[in-house]
Amino acid sequence: MSTSNTAVLPSLNARVASLGSFSGDLPSSSVDVSRAFLTAVYGIPGMPMLVKIAPGKNAPAGSPRHMILPRSDNNPGLPVRAGAPGTMLCNRSDVLENGPLALWVKVRAKENLWRYMGDYELRRAERPLSASEAQQFSRSVRRRNLHLYVSH
Repeated sequence: MSTSNTAVLPSLNARVASLGSFSGDLPSSSVDVSRAFLTAVYGIPGMPMLVKIAPGKNAPAGSPRHMILPRSDNNPGLPVRAGAPGTMLCNRSDVLENGPLALWVKVRAKENLWRYMGDYELRRAERPLSASEAQQFSRSVRRRNLHLYVSH
């Protein structure tokens, strides 16, 4: 998987280093699917980052479940393989209220392909991203995230 910001900040890796990976019976994550496929299969509307799977299309049917689809070009610290720990830059509290979440990561910034990483329980970092850490991101990552933070 590639991202627009190939070097993940060492400080982001350090935040999750002690968590380790989880294992389980995950489906093969070598298959990438389009957003249109996810919409057809799970009944998700539009292009939001946090979506509720239509109850009739969830397994088991009728049970509540949410997906999160963060963009890898905005989040260089996302997991790179199923079950691996990672970080997500987010200023939304609603993502913490609906776990565990099925995490789908955009594979390539310019293609509309997504890869399932597993069901994740998200937590707010113990300490916020510092100004010096934020300045280490590429200019494009900083601009995209600033726009997202201002709009929410």
